[in-house]
Amino acid sequence: MRMRSVLSVLCVTLTLPAATRAQKAPLSPARSGSGSRLYYYATPRSTLETEVHTVPPDDAARFDHLKVLFSGQGCSGDQQKIEPLGRVHSDPGNLVCMWRGDSTSTVVVLAEYQRKGKGEGAIENWSGAVLLPYLYFAMQARPRENTWVFVESGGRSGAADYVHSLSAEQKKQIRAMVVLTSLGVSPAIFFYSSEESDYLPAPIVHLQMSLALAALSDARVPRPEALNPFRWLSSDDTQPFRYIHVPAIVLHSIPNRDAALPGSAHDTAAAIDGNAYFLNYRAIAVFLVGLDALATRLNTDDGIWHGEQGQFHFDPNDLPYVH
Repeated sequence: MRMRSVLSVLCVTLTLPAATRAQKAPLSPARSGSGSRLYYYATPRSTLETEVHTVPPDDAARFDHLKVLFSGQGCSGDQQKIEPLGRVHSDPGNLVCMWRGDSTSTVVVLAEYQRKGKGEGAIENWSGAVLLPYLYFAMQARPRENTWVFVESGGRSGAADYVHSLSAEQKKQIRAMVVLTSLGVSPAIFFYSSEESDYLPAPIVHLQMSLALAALSDARVPRPEALNPFRWLSSDDTQPFRYIHVPAIVLHSIPNRDAALPGSAHDTAAAIDGNAYFLNYRAIAVFLVGLDALATRLNTDDGIWHGEQGQFHFDPNDLPYVH
């Protein structure tokens, strides 16, 4: 089923409470007719704007800054791991942070951090990389069903080297992977799943549906749109995961009119809109929190996705977005 037909079905009004960093516990659920039971620790817009507009000049400085940010969000000790790259030894390596859930089922969220192009490389790739520590913090508001792995990928081989580092059993445990890149240009999130066929496999359709539901749960977040980024994206980090049959999705904020921006001389911190970046963050945070409850059901015939004889079925009461 094409995503445009799915989105036309998902017309549901939902509400979402978020906890702030200053609180020790999440806020009480919103008391509306269909109050959500999704929780995440929210980071103030001012903090996110400051970080995305502070762009370290080279890859080593970026890597060190991301290590400090992750440590500040609670990723330390055996939760944090530095993995050298197998192919490009001059790069600092992959920085991996894990938030353990109630099971060994895993969701991987990945962003590249290296500088690219003629500008500052603020949009591609810093805007996605610097958001990962704050998404890691967001997940801590409640115990999670899945184990969450956040990968700051170094170099073009970073994603492949991460997958290569896993055992066969660890690879089998990955339920989904999400790539973040080039955020803060448009308030809307654009998504893409790289497949040769016009008709996507069911797990990827389900993954895209989860994103749509997340956006619909927040009235301030624009509806996500399908848009192929590969006319400007320099590497496909989903490929190593797709090779091991993991449903994957790329999230970005680049509309067609700005396709020449990432990696260009105009790719600077000044080109990132603070409000757009914050809306991107909200949509992604809710998507990840909701995906935690749905990840183990992506590749199933569960009635949450469709009914008898392949007919599409959607009942909001089956979803974690509605209580």
